[in-house]
Amino acid sequence: MPKFETSSSITAGLQCPTLYKYKYVDLYRTLPTVAMFTGLTIHKGLEGFFSFMSLKESIDKMEKYMDEELPGWTDDQAIAWEKMKVYLECYFLKWSTDDLEGMDIYIEQEFRFKSDLGLEFGGKWDVLIYDPKTMTALIYEHKTTSSKLESEADSYFAKLPLDVQCTIYREAAYQFLTTKECKLVEMPRLMYDVIKTTKSKPKTKKRIVRRKNETDAELLQRKEDAMETVREFGERIRDEYFPKDGESKKYFRHEVPYVASNHKRRLIELTEYAKLLSSKGFQEIRNSTSCGNYGGCAFMDVCLGRERLDDSLKFVKTEEKHPELDGKGNTKIQN
Repeated sequence: MPKFETSSSITAGLQCPTLYKYKYVDLYRTLPTVAMFTGLTIHKGLEGFFSFMSLKESIDKMEKYMDEELPGWTDDQAIAWEKMKVYLECYFLKWSTDDLEGMDIYIEQEFRFKSDLGLEFGGKWDVLIYDPKTMTALIYEHKTTSSKLESEADSYFAKLPLDVQCTIYREAAYQFLTTKECKLVEMPRLMYDVIKTTKSKPKTKKRIVRRKNETDAELLQRKEDAMETVREFGERIRDEYFPKDGESKKYFRHEVPYVASNHKRRLIELTEYAKLLSSKGFQEIRNSTSCGNYGGCAFMDVCLGRERLDDSLKFVKTEEKHPELDGKGNTKIQN
């Protein structure tokens, strides 16, 4: 079993040591939600963007992933797919790859490094870009969120300098590039590349009022007939996402500030905490204040004794501690 930790495993431990045990020692994971699956699928389309693929090629890349991971789409999944196509289409309209010419681009590149205190970390960048002319590097971290975002001043971005992932990824990029003898004049910059998702669903195109002597079945049929088709729904939300005059409040690129002293201190804190997570006694500590975080912990019924990990339909047992680090990706593009 891999001995290294990732930003995801440490984040789970910070939330609750017993949650870390369930996920990274016992190796049980929850089945993916629609939101998780949407994020993973969008990542495939964004890989296409940073690989200089066309919009059509990038959508095809998403669709291939959907077909492989979720065959036989339901109506709800068809609506999610329509949203994803809009997200990606308007992303292509909002951003450009013109400034990436001549750079080394690493997509879904896995990494490992040891901290000064000897603990090994692992992970995978979404995109790492190195500019040999300026000897600078930039990490793009793709995120999708339904959080209310209006500007880069929102609280969503405020705590990122202390974020586990930001700290580990920045240090990993520095060590990865220097071992490749890439000269760096400064620490790699890190950009949060955020797409604001929508909870919208198809709606009726006109108000339907019950007619005299109309049965429930007839009323329901008229409501269904007046409902937007999936394509009509897509056209409506496309108007919301389409960047007008280059502006759209659905897409944000926020550079996470870097302060050397804060970065070093945070890396030490994470290393020391990760060492605690290796203790079986520490893993038995349950942080009940986190049970309701992020919509509620999926393992709460296990902690309460209402179900067991090995016979619950909510969980699947993995073979690896970090199954997301599967060796896939690791694409380098030299343009």
